[in-house]
Amino acid sequence: MKIKMILSTLTVFGLLTSCASLLGTSSKEYTLNSPPVIGEAPDVGKLYLGGFSGLDLIESSANSWTLVTLTDRGPNTNSYDFDGDEIKDRGFILPNFTPEILIVKVTTNGADIMRRIPLKDKQGKLIQGLPNQGKSRTSAKSFDEAPFNLKREKLKFSRNGLDPEGIAIDKDGNFWICEEYGPSILKVSNTGVILERFIPNIPGTKRFGKPNLPGSLGTRKLNRGFEGLTIFGNKLYTALQSPLPFGY
Repeated sequence: MKIKMILSTLTVFGLLTSCASLLGTSSKEYTLNSPPVIGEAPDVGKLYLGGFSGLDLIESSANSWTLVTLTDRGPNTNSYDFDGDEIKDRGFILPNFTPEILIVKVTTNGADIMRRIPLKDKQGKLIQGLPNQGKSRTSAKSFDEAPFNLKREKLKFSRNGLDPEGIAIDKDGNFWICEEYGPSILKVSNTGVILERFIPNIPGTKRFGKPNLPGSLGTRKLNRGFEGLTIFGNKLYTALQSPLPFGY
């Protein structure tokens, strides 16, 4: 699988028109039936599965569509400078949340989750949605927002944490995912095992993965990495949420 990157801005309009072409000539709202509870937090209450990011079509009939989608890093707050270092941080409502791939069937009666596939490493350990690394001497151009809980206590970074955004299925049934932290691209089995993670080639990085993407991707704006992904022929295309700084 060859990978091509489109170093430009994705627009919400493009995503909406793509969904409309999948589900009919005009867009329509479908309600997710019986969303499962994923956790509970003080002053927040119960939290339900949602926050879906990417979308790809598996199969369709006259009044039925089977789609694959995925969560992002889980419920979080707006960005704030919790520790006063003039760099925006992020509050995580459920720090132990595991991003998931979901198979969803849409009919005239709404949308139903047919299968939940949590992401895990090759040893079967569930991964988290926490960021990989903070700013340091060796990661001045490739760092993430520092994670905090709702008590404003700093959380530990996770070198293999993910913030998934886009998803596509290849001819062999593997999932390909792009995410914002690295930014990185992942090859995932149909059971949710992360087979490969491709990250920018930056010396001293603490991120888990193969450093074979251009190092210039480490200059991406904070929290604005890969946002969309698709497969066309034998090539995989992905795009950044925002352009890289001038000169790259």
